[in-house]
Parts: sequence; structure tokens; C-alpha cells
Amino acid sequence: MAGPTGDAAFRSHWLKFPLELHLSDHQPDAAPATIEIHAGELPMLVDVGDGTIRVHPGQSPDPEVTLTGPPSLVLGLLVGALDVDTARARGLKVDGKIATLRRVQPLIPPTAKSSGPQRRAARR
Repeated sequence: MAGPTGDAAFRSHWLKFPLELHLSDHQPDAAPATIEIHAGELPMLVDVGDGTIRVHPGQSPDPEVTLTGPPSLVLGLLVGALDVDTARARGLKVDGKIATLRRVQPLIPPTAKSSGPQRRAARR
């Protein structure tokens, strides 16, 4: 994800579409959980439960996990393009239950999808 240019600034609500598109509740019978994100002008929440993902502005008194840092690192981690150690090494602050992140991350990370047999055949 490219950063803002000129006097443009990232808007937190821009996270809604990509997160709701790429994340899934892989444990729909588990207790509801909340991920709090600080990556722009407003905190955002990812509410997980009953097989659904809902992303909206807000703060939680007790989120299972909090992510703080640049939007590119938040998205990279949540969509599975970065693992937790790499995201932390690049500056993302991750506090809380890593299992909650794994609950919502794609089962096949984007890098694995793009390097499959069909993709390799297309490059030939």
C-alpha cells in the first residue's frame, strides 16, 4: 500500500472495505472478539463474532488485541502478507492475543495465492 502523497493524509475509515473483504471469522462458535486499530486520525474496531466481521470507528474498553502503527503494516499483518514478528520489526505495535489475529486472517496468505501454479504458468 502506497503512503499518502503531498498534503494527503490517510483516513482511518479507508480500512473498512479491505478488512471486511479479506478477513473472515474462522471460529464462528467462539466468543465475540474485538481488534482495535490505531492507524489514522480515528481508532477503528474490528468486531468478530457469529461468523461475521464488522469494521467501524470506535474504541473498546477491553480489546483482545490492539494494533498501532502505519496503515500499510496493519493491513499487511491482518491480510496475512506479514507475520507478527516481521510487522513488529518494521514498527507495528501489537498488544494482546495473537490468536485473535489468526482467527480472522485469510487461511491462504496473499503471497501464497499469487505464487500458485496458475500464476507461475502465466509468467512463462
